Amino acid sequence: MAKDEIDIFDPKGKDKVACFTPQERESFSKFLEKGFVDTFRQLYPEKKQFSYFSARSNAKAEDKGWRIDYFVVSKEHIGMVVDSSIHKEYAGSDHVPIQLKLKLANHKDSEETKEEASLNSKKRAKSVKSPAKVCVAKESVSRHPAKSAARPAPARKPDETESEEEEVMLTRVAPVTMICEPKKVLPQKKTALKSGKKAAVKE
Repeated sequence: MAKDEIDIFDPKGKDKVACFTPQERESFSKFLEKGFVDTFRQLYPEKKQFSYFSARSNAKAEDKGWRIDYFVVSKEHIGMVVDSSIHKEYAGSDHVPIQLKLKLANHKDSEETKEEASLNSKKRAKSVKSPAKVCVAKESVSRHPAKSAARPAPARKPDETESEEEEVMLTRVAPVTMICEPKKVLPQKKTALKSGKKAAVKE
């Protein structure tokens, strides 16, 4: 569904059309309020670009579309998002591909509170002072000296980077979805048995 008026080429009179009813828009807004972010609109607050074009007219060539496909992420992970794009240049469906680019190095785990950090620090200190645990550690080293030896890190080529610096590209191509077709869907034919033979009937 299209959340805002900027997500439709012409929002006038569309409030009773599927994918732009007040109920759908309100429902999606409440979902985002639970801690999620529309990545495209976050990066491009004023950009008017569409991901769906009706196949029944020259809508794509005239850029008369809807933005009804999304990449949504949690607020705490929005820092990983490098770009969120729509690729109108590709054909094959009434929906065009959308793409999300992430940088793993920007991922940050939730920070510990001061109380949690202090408690965890005490637990770690207590475990080190424990005689039983120290004894077990010494015994395991003596039994398996080869495993306890430090192994050299594998050689890495100069152009290689750590995994935390890798960038990830996610692409989604939506199938044809008639429920979001603004125009009225024509009635489909049904088959019925008549005198042992199939006969096509209209609704």
